[in-house]
Amino acid sequence: MLIDFLPILISILFAVTVAGGLIGVSYIFGPKRAVQPYDDTYECGAPPISDARHKINVKFYTTAVLFIIFDIEIIYIVPWAVVVREFIRSGEGAVIISSMLLFLLILIAGLIYVYRSKVIEWNR
Repeated sequence: MLIDFLPILISILFAVTVAGGLIGVSYIFGPKRAVQPYDDTYECGAPPISDARHKINVKFYTTAVLFIIFDIEIIYIVPWAVVVREFIRSGEGAVIISSMLLFLLILIAGLIYVYRSKVIEWNR
């Protein structure tokens, strides 16, 4: 029974050995002292003007989450659109169409809520 897991154990041991070996080689052959130009941060060829740990407006995060939600919606709709004709021909068209309509209604309700709560309004 445990012999079935032997390939997984070998893969894990190989990955840990390779990772540890690479870290060890970089520790042995890597530079031992800090050099000022190499320790400075580099952003698009311009010197940094402030600390990287400043507060970012929460609207950036909410916009990203909304984008991900509606992007995932497309991931579900495209395969559905590909197979919907086969389900209609087999007689299960009402079930698959009603389930997609329910899915879209929930997403549209979420979009209406987001629009009314003015989350995506930038000029406030």
